[in-house]
Amino acid sequence: MLDDYFFSEDFHEILRRYETARDSSAPIYMDCDDFLDIAEYYIDKKRYDDAERCMQIANNQHPDEKEVTLMMADIIYEAEEWNRAVTWLEKVLSLDPFSMP
Repeated sequence: MLDDYFFSEDFHEILRRYETARDSSAPIYMDCDDFLDIAEYYIDKKRYDDAERCMQIANNQHPDEKEVTLMMADIIYEAEEWNRAVTWLEKVLSLDPFSMP
């Protein structure tokens, strides 16, 4: 279960590395799954702006990763920014025309 992972030492080390780099504007490269986990953590804590910022960084590093794009669409949808959400969903479809988000 993902909630259990959020309490693990491994996750806290990944989160610490990400937040340290983010706060100092230092470049950081992370695996796509690490970004997705961090965004899920922020969503779980209702820190939607942090989740969106995380996905923006992830999208810059992994622009062709459908899961990152879909997560961004979900975050923006939850913020009720419909036009932006549609734009991100269209990008999901451009990456994988046969996907059903």
